[in-house]
Amino acid sequence: MSPNCPCTSEDPPPPVAPTPCAECDPPSLEQEQQDYLDDLVDWVESIAYTGDIEFPIVMCRITLCNGTQVSIPQQYLDENPIPGFPDPPMCESTETIPEPPPCIKLNLPFRMKISYDSPNDSYSGAIPQYNGNISQIESQIMYKDIEANNYKYDKLDRLKSTDYWWKSC
Repeated sequence: MSPNCPCTSEDPPPPVAPTPCAECDPPSLEQEQQDYLDDLVDWVESIAYTGDIEFPIVMCRITLCNGTQVSIPQQYLDENPIPGFPDPPMCESTETIPEPPPCIKLNLPFRMKISYDSPNDSYSGAIPQYNGNISQIESQIMYKDIEANNYKYDKLDRLKSTDYWWKSC
């Protein structure tokens, strides 16, 4: 091991995120970091699919031991430390991703929302239904307009009419 290697130094860490050096890291560290990134991709895909995303998202920029720069959500870093880095790692820079508008901009191919007692009030014809009847169904295909139907019922809860509307993204 080299005495000049920052990851074996007894000195306090520098003000920027340390990059593990190849001469002192075990050969498997690069593979461990690649596995970490593969797990991160799986995590991102799972929250994008379920829509379980908490905004704003703080991204932490880090340089891995092979020189690759990556931005990792701080939420993921807090739960899953990076192999070969101090816990918590020092970010070289951060970026905050705000909440997107209600139109789908994520990698979700389709979304659908069924409303009963709290329809989207973007369209004035929506009437809340407190008896189990559907008042509105909204749907959207990625990067397309939101389309919806509002449903109206007679006094015997029979479907009387439906209004179609759309909202441009």
